[in-house]
Order: sequence, then C-alpha cells, then structure tokens
Amino acid sequence: MSYDEKTGHCFCERCGYDWTVRQKFNGNNYYRIEPRSCAKCKSKVWNHPRVYAGKYVSGTLAKRFKPTGRAAARQRIDTNQTKQEKLNAILNELSPEERCAAEKIIIIHELAAMLEELGLR
Repeated sequence: MSYDEKTGHCFCERCGYDWTVRQKFNGNNYYRIEPRSCAKCKSKVWNHPRVYAGKYVSGTLAKRFKPTGRAAARQRIDTNQTKQEKLNAILNELSPEERCAAEKIIIIHELAAMLEELGLR
C-alpha cells in the first residue's frame, strides 16, 4: 500500500521516497488527502509500480530486463561472424532441452526454404 490514510504515510513506487502528508484544517477538525504526485520526483502515478516486460517491479532497485546503452553494446554479437557462428553462440547458452527443440525448429525452417527454392511448396 502506497498511502496510509490514518498516519498519512506515503511511499513512491517510482523513486522509493517516503514522506508524510500534512494535515489540513477545515474549521472543525483535521484531515489528510492522498497526494496527487510524489513529493520528490513529482510523478503523477507515484502509487503504481513500474512495469518492465510485463512484470511489476517497485522501488529504486528496479532493473531493466533488457540491457540498454553501453551494456547492450557489449552484449551484441560481433557483426563479422557468420550466420552459423551466431547461431552456435545462441544455442550454447540454452539448456539441453531448449537446444534440442531449437535445433528441430531450425531444421524445419531449412527444409521449408529448400522446398521453396525447388518450387515444391
């Protein structure tokens, strides 16, 4: 819960900031209203967690599932590699079951390409 009405305690799901809402006086008693935005980052959706790749991640420790920027550049496969070398690099990262299934799919695609070249498909 990002906002507690009784204590006025708030927690931003985007930047991780904790703060307490001030009390307001309407003539007879004090009351608190849920804030419209975060006191630090000014996000209008401060009480909704971030969504990365369909998964909810909250707080400042949120990490991207796909690397970006320099991290992505380091992970790119060398462009001078042949198609077969790239394929082998990807297959080596898979588990034995996933590798077997991927190899079957590759064979099926290669057979389909051969049939298309021969005009049998």
